[in-house]
Amino acid sequence: KMLARFAKPRGRRALACVQHMCSTTSDSVCQSFVNTERYPLTAESGTAYKELVERNRKYLSRNGFCILPNFLTQKGLSELLRESDAYKPKAKENFHVSNIWNEIAPPPGDKQELKSQQSSSHCLLINCDALGPQSHLALLHHWPPLVRFLSSLLDPDASLHPSHDPYAARSLRIHSNPDHHRGWRFAPAALEASLLLRCPPD
Repeated sequence: KMLARFAKPRGRRALACVQHMCSTTSDSVCQSFVNTERYPLTAESGTAYKELVERNRKYLSRNGFCILPNFLTQKGLSELLRESDAYKPKAKENFHVSNIWNEIAPPPGDKQELKSQQSSSHCLLINCDALGPQSHLALLHHWPPLVRFLSSLLDPDASLHPSHDPYAARSLRIHSNPDHHRGWRFAPAALEASLLLRCPPD
């Protein structure tokens, strides 16, 4: 019935109604997936949010990374695991070798010794085009409160924009056997975010 009501208006009003409905739906889904008690991403003016940002910004600046434990609710974790298992038949075996700057062939110049160190990854890979724009992973990737939070970890005035690359904007990596691994490397972007759904066996 709700869909039928939104379908009645015509022209620009109909488009606005549909966009508002999609936005509201994705926002409620993301809020139910993220542990907002521990990470109050929707309360940006609150003290708890500002303290969260300041604490993790300092940690990121000092260490080059930060970890957000228990970021997902049990519902969010269960749904994302269910979704990733459903996408597994679309996965392709992926093996990639590069230097630690993610360059296939290191260019000449400074730090040549470091640039020659190899890093490799081996996993089942599902690219962005196979995941689809309405996957829960895609909704989280574009969720404005999360994007603004990640931006604030870099700089108070920073403005991140999620990638719209149709193949590489986001990916799902599945490590399902002992040979699968992901080697350490420098991230090529200003900020790289990973969501760990299952703990490694060791």
